[in-house]
This record gives sequence, C-alpha cells and structure tokens, in this order.
Amino acid sequence: MNKSGEFSKSRLESNISRLLGALLQSEVKDPSLIGFCIVRVKMNDVSLMKVWVHHMSPESKNSIKKLNKMSSHFQFMLRRSLGRQKIPRLFFIWDDAADKGQHVLDILKGLDAPV
Repeated sequence: MNKSGEFSKSRLESNISRLLGALLQSEVKDPSLIGFCIVRVKMNDVSLMKVWVHHMSPESKNSIKKLNKMSSHFQFMLRRSLGRQKIPRLFFIWDDAADKGQHVLDILKGLDAPV
C-alpha cells in the first residue's frame, strides 16, 4: 500500500475511534454497556475493523456480545457521520492490557520491600 493509502487508513481508524466513543456515550441506553471506552481501532482489510474496548468493571467483559450485536447500528451511524458508502464490519474485542497491568502491580505490591 502506498503512503497516501496508509495515511487514509490511519485517518479512518482515528475517526472511527473518536466517533465510536461518542456513539457509545450518546446512543447506548443499555445500562450494562455504559462506561465502555475505545482503546484501539485497527482495520485488518477493507471488510473488517477490530475495535478493542475496556471497562473498569471486569464483569462487563460479558457485554462484548451485546456490542457486537449492535455493530450494524454503529456502522450505519458511522457511514452517516463520515459520509462514506462503506464502513468495514465492526468486531468488538475486550482489551485485557489494563487487567494484565493491574495483575503485575498486585504482584509487585505483594513483594516485601528491602530494608
């Protein structure tokens, strides 16, 4: 892919990340889906866009299925907002980087500090 193609892909990922964050706040009425944040958006090809999300409550990990069921609605809203005919299919994934980081911090806290 040429540099302008990479730039437009990066710009699309950035725009979708920003707009999805706003849509999650304004469009979602289900209480179990409130509080999710977009961590990263990556377009694998022209047909699939992976969206990593996180929530401070680990129980919310089960709500990913609900987000994936709403993906067609989000795609419609993104097409309308971006003025594009096609938006790659959205696939929501739980981002566990924060969970892993917290686990490492818990381990470090458990170590005895040298005197």
